[in-house]
Amino acid sequence: MLSEQIKIGTKVEISASGQGGSIYACKVESVLGDSELTLIACDAKVIRKSLAPGEIYSMLFLADAEMIRFDCKLLGFIVKSLIETMHVRLISEGERIQRREFFRFNCRMPMKFAMASLEGKDHAQLRQAEIKDIGGGGARIASDCEMEEQEKIKAVITLHQDYIIVAGKILRKEEVSGGNMKFQYRMQFLGLSKEEQEKIVQFIFQEQRKNLQRHELQG
Repeated sequence: MLSEQIKIGTKVEISASGQGGSIYACKVESVLGDSELTLIACDAKVIRKSLAPGEIYSMLFLADAEMIRFDCKLLGFIVKSLIETMHVRLISEGERIQRREFFRFNCRMPMKFAMASLEGKDHAQLRQAEIKDIGGGGARIASDCEMEEQEKIKAVITLHQDYIIVAGKILRKEEVSGGNMKFQYRMQFLGLSKEEQEKIVQFIFQEQRKNLQRHELQG
């Protein structure tokens, strides 16, 4: 039963191939039987201009422990109590995707960080690093700054239009040659809140989706 898989308020992302990788955020407003539901869009005006009734789109439901992907047909737009909703019908079996599949993302992202003293205070000097991969529990970074295992840092990580400030501990150090930066480190995040971890997971997922859509368009 769809009502057992998808709850009211569940976050949803809608996308369509051939639209430059655009992803539109919504949430479930109501479940209408086994295959139909209504959605509230975060930006109804943009969705109305971008998505057309009768067309087929991909929908991803962002449940707590997993993600469920469906193909859907947009049946139309409905106004309820001055709120515009989207009426959709699911036309495929749900494909379950474990969130852990997206917990490690290879990338090249700039990062700024400060060293922490033994007393737990942060040094004022900001240093440069590059994130090589990132997940819900840590990251692999490269830097010209030499650090030792078990050292602690505080880092600023930019995630699309947002950013988080995280504490981290160096778990492993490796000297590298042939690159712009002399050292690579495996960093564990410390004291990351659920909200901050969710921001990282959402960033990874969105980047994975963009990469998948680019491959589909190129193919």
